[in-house]
Amino acid sequence: MLTPGDVVELDLGMPTGSEAGLRRPAVVVTAARILGGGPNVIQVVPLTRTLRQR
Repeated sequence: MLTPGDVVELDLGMPTGSEAGLRRPAVVVTAARILGGGPNVIQVVPLTRTLRQR
């Protein structure tokens, strides 16, 4: 069962523009009370080590 703060590995497919893509870790940010109900959709934040200059 997922909990908020879990790190999961996702396949985000091919990136478009500056989107995150490919296989990478992501942090689960969906609230625990929502996760407890067995949701069909969860919110995650993809992680990267890449620093980009603007």
